[in-house]
Amino acid sequence: MDQKINERILKILGTAILPEMLKIDHDYTIGLTINITDINKKSRQDGSYNFIHKGKMLGELLVQKDFGKKIFAPTKGSSSKKWRDQLWALSEDYEDYMRVQRANGEEFIALYKKLRDEK
Repeated sequence: MDQKINERILKILGTAILPEMLKIDHDYTIGLTINITDINKKSRQDGSYNFIHKGKMLGELLVQKDFGKKIFAPTKGSSSKKWRDQLWALSEDYEDYMRVQRANGEEFIALYKKLRDEK
């Protein structure tokens, strides 16, 4: 059976904390990293379908106002939640990661300090 695709729709879930106010009636360019979490096919009842893609925000949101100055807005949520989201996007198991981190705490701290000092 041939499926006619009418539209491909993207719904983005997430919240970011803006470091400054945005203005009404201004255009903004938004950059963000998302992870697609679901795709649904929805009939339009005319023989065609819409595909609805759901994406979850990861990392920082980049806002460029009036095609000039850029501002960065961290996604809302705890540091632990953000870390879990990043691991999830990389298809890593958070519980397994934490088990390994706890078992090798000294090595993780040494690696962290080494990477921090290289900056």
